[in-house]
Amino acid sequence: MAPGVEAGYFFGYDLPMQRSTEDIELVLQEVCVQHCSVETMRCDFVKMSPHRKNDSDLRLEQEERMTSEKSMLLKALDQR
Repeated sequence: MAPGVEAGYFFGYDLPMQRSTEDIELVLQEVCVQHCSVETMRCDFVKMSPHRKNDSDLRLEQEERMTSEKSMLLKALDQR
């Protein structure tokens, strides 16, 4: 290892690739948080609808959607 380079740091600064990976992870986390908020609002609107499904069906549908979207995001990160 070159002098001054220890565990991904070069004279105290992050290496560019490490920094961009951290930025991508932060953006993905924010997208997931916003998506959860949108899904919560969608469920609230469905609950107010006269054609509403029962609550357990809504929760199950939301959990399935979140699980599949999370696995797609993880696959995309693994392929990088």
